[in-house]
Amino acid sequence: MKRPIIIFLCAVLFLSLFPASAFAVNNSRSYDFALSVNGKTDITATTGQIITLTLVLSRTDSTDPSLMHAAQAELLYDDTFFELVEGSVMTAPGIEWTDMARRTGGRAFYLNYVSFLGGSEWPSRVQLGMFQLRVKGSSGSSTIKSENCLVSVQDGTDSFSSTDNDVTVTVIGSGNGGNGNSGSTSAGSGIPTGSGVSGGNTPPQKEPTVAPPATGDRSAFFPLSLTLSALLAAVLMRRRRKN
Repeated sequence: MKRPIIIFLCAVLFLSLFPASAFAVNNSRSYDFALSVNGKTDITATTGQIITLTLVLSRTDSTDPSLMHAAQAELLYDDTFFELVEGSVMTAPGIEWTDMARRTGGRAFYLNYVSFLGGSEWPSRVQLGMFQLRVKGSSGSSTIKSENCLVSVQDGTDSFSSTDNDVTVTVIGSGNGGNGNSGSTSAGSGIPTGSGVSGGNTPPQKEPTVAPPATGDRSAFFPLSLTLSALLAAVLMRRRRKN
């Protein structure tokens, strides 16, 4: 009886180290999360310059509208190199955002959408949102990474096939404190609701949404891993004492 218990605990401990999204992909649709900085994927900037990041979600297998049930994106950046410009966030209606520190260092900018009303019809191309960062770094390059960019199936058990990309900013010297921004400052809704984008901390006016889990940060799974490790150690110690 003890050996099956030990094997079970080992298996659960191993699985707890991986986010659930890593185990299922639905290929009936395909999407691309296109991240750009000032309209490009690689730019040079000066210290103090404000840069604009834009995230566009496009369906790559069809140009027809389709029901959207849930989507999320995590954009990871080095907070020693960049800082979020207050009041610069603009999103399409129904999409919430969160900017928070990561346990493993740096910050994560989250965009997410969840429908609790059976889904909403979205066009094949949607500009999810944009935000601005001020360059703090004085030299070198820093990459803003896309992680866990997902579009969920209706029941949430799988995610559709998707691709994403990173962007890189290289600092070439000191600037004039932010007047070098060449990106657009208007997001456009992308969702056919007849309304514009929401800016700053303005809450979405359509469907309720929930904050996305930090699926890209494995430290969120550490409490469960430690608990299972303790249980496994206790079983092994008891067995050793009896032997």
